[in-house]
Amino acid sequence: MMANNKFYFIFAAIFLSVLLVGCNRSTAIDKAEQYISTVEQIDIPNDVRVIGLGEATHGNVELQELKKDVFEALIRNESVQVFVLEGDFGGGQQINHFILEGKGTAEEAVNALDYHIYKTEQMIEFVQWMHDYNATVSEDGKIYFYGNDMQRYDYNKKGLLDYYKVVNIDAANKYTDQLENVSNNTMRELSPKTEQTN
Repeated sequence: MMANNKFYFIFAAIFLSVLLVGCNRSTAIDKAEQYISTVEQIDIPNDVRVIGLGEATHGNVELQELKKDVFEALIRNESVQVFVLEGDFGGGQQINHFILEGKGTAEEAVNALDYHIYKTEQMIEFVQWMHDYNATVSEDGKIYFYGNDMQRYDYNKKGLLDYYKVVNIDAANKYTDQLENVSNNTMRELSPKTEQTN
């Protein structure tokens, strides 16, 4: 555990150094250590409603591991229950179904996201962890997972059509026909005319 703390401190120091150099400051920051903490020391003020986390890079394993550990700490220590990821909404719904209902596997749920930067061992481990966590808490303590992007179609379309199959089969048939050529593979080929008629 001590080695992990050292790693996070070193990683945070390097991250802060890169950030400060990137800001093109002409003077050094005095007492930079006041801005650095371990994951275990994270303490979010009680009046904070939204926490935003950025990434210095996409895909490197160290940042993926740190992100996973930060997310788990926010759930355990700060009572965070909703995660919104810059990823497609429909793919996020597959993760949400898995962590709440156990549908499929963590790997299948993560692979539903259309962004390859999230298809990592750390994301799969984190999604599995959320599923396992949800199995141990009451209904009002469960975690929810959402994607906030709409530019991928496959799982968004599937969710919409599945809903209409339950509430209005005629609408489901109509929209199935209208959306037949709309997919992740064709999204860059769709013309404004095609989009308007659908």
